[in-house]
Amino acid sequence: MTSPVVQVPRHVNTPPVGVLTPSAAVLAVLTQTQLSPSGMLALPEHAFAQALHTPADSFQGLMPVLPNLIWAAQQPFENLSAVQQHQENAGVLPLVAGLYLAERLIEAGQTPPENLYAIVSPINRHPHPLVQIYLAGLYRHLDAPQAFGPLLGTLMRDTFTPRNPNQPPTWDVAEEVGGTLLQLIANRTAKALTPPTFC
Repeated sequence: MTSPVVQVPRHVNTPPVGVLTPSAAVLAVLTQTQLSPSGMLALPEHAFAQALHTPADSFQGLMPVLPNLIWAAQQPFENLSAVQQHQENAGVLPLVAGLYLAERLIEAGQTPPENLYAIVSPINRHPHPLVQIYLAGLYRHLDAPQAFGPLLGTLMRDTFTPRNPNQPPTWDVAEEVGGTLLQLIANRTAKALTPPTFC
């Protein structure tokens, strides 16, 4: 049975209640994730473990929701100043939690949808550093060579953009994006150098 498409609000005042069901586990991750004082993600552990290890959750539970998060993330930032964008930390948390869950699902051996890059790529130029960091982490695990150009653009923009003094030191866009670029180069080089096998 296919999970219904659920609109996840950008600001959630009350967490979901009741027993976690396949779709509820993913929704709990998206709506209950918070920022720790150091700027790291503080995930609801039980819901995250269920979403990560229950086949009915995993990508099957995430994909009906992720496109809505991507669409919503493009809307509010179009007319905001850089300062206002950085103040929208709470607003991007559902999206960031979704990106991180997708990354961990791939790391756990789950097969991502073939069109996952096409789904998330509209936010390649998203200005929020948390989105940039976790998008780069997803691309590293997805091994998406088509992300090389957008990631390089992100690295250049980050290099020439003054750092927000209120931004936590853990939000190092250059480190995450640069590491992903190096990993993509290494993966392409390794494939090019792999000798052909003969029967």
